Amino acid sequence: MAKLQLFDESFDSNRSESYELSIQFSLNGFSFCITDTVRNYHIALVSNDFENSNAYSPDWRSVIQELIIQFPIISQKFRKVQLGYDAQSFTLVPHNFFEPSRAKYLLELTCTLNELDEVRFNRLHSGMFSVFSLPTQLVSEWLKIQPHTKVRSLHEPLLLATEAILKQPRYENTIVLHLGTVKPIYILISNGNITHCGSLGSTITDDIAYHSINICQNFNCNVPSTSVFVTGVKPLISDLKAILERYFKTVEIGLPIDMNQYSYQLFEYHHQYTPLFNLSLCE
Repeated sequence: MAKLQLFDESFDSNRSESYELSIQFSLNGFSFCITDTVRNYHIALVSNDFENSNAYSPDWRSVIQELIIQFPIISQKFRKVQLGYDAQSFTLVPHNFFEPSRAKYLLELTCTLNELDEVRFNRLHSGMFSVFSLPTQLVSEWLKIQPHTKVRSLHEPLLLATEAILKQPRYENTIVLHLGTVKPIYILISNGNITHCGSLGSTITDDIAYHSINICQNFNCNVPSTSVFVTGVKPLISDLKAILERYFKTVEIGLPIDMNQYSYQLFEYHHQYTPLFNLSLCE
């Protein structure tokens, strides 16, 4: 994760109530961005790794306390606050089969849950339900400072961004691949629909390429006629792009959607932080 502290010259800490705060956490670090809702313009981006943290279970109380000390702006009142978590366990459930009281059971059918995590769910624009887990301590500590936060998993804004691709007929068979800090997230568009959304527990480029081909074959998509869009961690993207181009129709970095709402300082990072920048669009 890149270490960044970028604030546009128009940023005004006294105008936080006209801003939106989007923050994302993983076991490795955090990042947040601030959006000026009057101009629909991203004006701040901060990102950092945790130092000397337990990769299995960080002390979220200390993490949040240190975050507030370092960046007091995040404890102010915002127009809207979204928290995204790079969930290791998530699934999608059609609304006809979803019962809130059975959310944990449904997630456990496909994932192994950490006993220190809690299960949450959100209804997506498509009508599907996103079910995911994240650390209970993280949620409880964060809600102490921003009690009206909407909590999401990072595959949710990716799905929203993917819906924009569905409106472009030339991308009939498409993979959206996000290289996050924990696991790569795959979304497959086939025959004009989102047919798969899942993750892979490996960040090795050969494994990612093999899994991309395997997903297509499992859903009867012709690999040479499938397009791939890659977002996420920069060092991995270049190596992976070179491998994927051997097999797929086209491989592009970023998503084919309008990207005009960024401060000039932030624009070069919009591919790397695609889920973070799109969190505010999930409402």
